[in-house]
Amino acid sequence: MPSAHQAAEFHGPDWVLGQSTTAELADGRLIARKTSAGGDAVVALAEGAEPVPVEQPCVSISALCAHRDGFALIGSTPEDPVDVWLWRGSGDLVTVRSGAGRILPAAAVSRAEPFSLTGRRGRPVHGTLYRPTLGGRRVEPGARPPLVVWCHGGPTSACSAGLDLVVQFFTSRGFAVACVDYAGSSGYGRAYRCALWGEWGVADAEDCLDAARHLAAQGEADPERMAVRGGSAGGMTALNALASGEGFSACTSLYGVTDLLALATTTHDFEAHYTDRLIGPLPEARARYVTRSPVSRAGAMAGSVLLLQGTEDAVVPPAQAELMRDALVAAGAGCDLRSFEGEGHGFRRAETIATALEAELAFYLEQLRL
Repeated sequence: MPSAHQAAEFHGPDWVLGQSTTAELADGRLIARKTSAGGDAVVALAEGAEPVPVEQPCVSISALCAHRDGFALIGSTPEDPVDVWLWRGSGDLVTVRSGAGRILPAAAVSRAEPFSLTGRRGRPVHGTLYRPTLGGRRVEPGARPPLVVWCHGGPTSACSAGLDLVVQFFTSRGFAVACVDYAGSSGYGRAYRCALWGEWGVADAEDCLDAARHLAAQGEADPERMAVRGGSAGGMTALNALASGEGFSACTSLYGVTDLLALATTTHDFEAHYTDRLIGPLPEARARYVTRSPVSRAGAMAGSVLLLQGTEDAVVPPAQAELMRDALVAAGAGCDLRSFEGEGHGFRRAETIATALEAELAFYLEQLRL
């Protein structure tokens, strides 16, 4: 067997079906995606030898496979969107353009910078920081920028170091963005993934708040102007982070989970009983489901909330957003619910995405007093 004893992962957990992260080339070499320090690479594996990097520009790779005398991969660079790339046996790498091409000038792109800290429980917490490029908003020299913390979904997924135009939307307007790979995230080894077992709704939210406070203490962000946002499972993390203590003053939840008991009842077959491991089996852990649901913690949320929800969402139905709004209003907290007709779990229409981003930006400008 090839030697791969490194602080890295060479596959992802099979939460998503049909993954392809290793391939045997025509010449007999085995190649694999290698994930470490918040980014992806391609390496060649050989019997008794350490993995050898294969030169290519992508820092986020979702799949690869053998192709003729080389291989093909789906990936993105810090400056290019997701595309199909072909690596030939000669070592040349070419793209099969999807029509997007270079969208932003290289100088305008904020690149992911990995960071780590020790959280309140003594565990490591990882993430990537995107500094503001100030393309559309002026910040006084030496001033600490406002911060938006990104909570990825899954919850056992991970942030991507490749070009994300939503991240760039905010960095180009003067915001720093921190994508936090909280406990349970993929890409940091089994122990890190297992740190969320029984702790979903607690450890993930704490890690996001600890990351924000760490960056503020390092002078990377204004501690008085910090927001948190996330979609789906990340929406729940963001809402619970808002309720976890002083730090955030605004939260955006995109089709986020707000009621864990309802989620356990309505989730699709592939993730049935997934929460048994992340929280606990029902009915024994029912009280835990209730206390960790954001809808039960509305009274602890010191900041305002923007809820963005599709009316046709079958994974997290609109009723969850409506219950969250009602709980926040009853608790005297600020809340705005924006519903988008015909949208499901993850917005697809260009006009919806644009409208949602404009609403989110306006929300931060108001709540963070910018």
